[in-house]
Amino acid sequence: MHKTIYRSSISPAIVLFLIAVFVFSGKPIVQEGFSWSAIIFLLLPIAFVVYVFASIKYTIVDDHLEVSDGILIRTAIPIQNIKRIKKTRSLLSAPAASLDRIEITYNDNDYVIISPKHRIQFLQHLTSINPNIDIDSRLKTKG
Repeated sequence: MHKTIYRSSISPAIVLFLIAVFVFSGKPIVQEGFSWSAIIFLLLPIAFVVYVFASIKYTIVDDHLEVSDGILIRTAIPIQNIKRIKKTRSLLSAPAASLDRIEITYNDNDYVIISPKHRIQFLQHLTSINPNIDIDSRLKTKG
């Protein structure tokens, strides 16, 4: 069994947005005075988001692509079933911690949106297994 793990890229814009959300939502709680329950109330969602971001991965195991966010999503896609990979600006909820996303279409109409950190190597790995994948030309030039 051959296994290669690709981590998700993480957009600074998403990180800054989440920091702003936590700061502004936590500000009234902190202004009321120190409270362990308030600190826990703030830290638990932050820890959850950090865990999810850190656990998003795309694993190529032999001839399958496994997409996982560590908690909710775990999808196994036969690489031979991948039809097309294209750049996308979709903001749909996805196992992707970056705004620089790609959409992988497989089977007839199924798709998954991801954001691999080392995109060029990831695409080369997939096409080494299935050379019939139609890759959007915009993806071949930027890592």
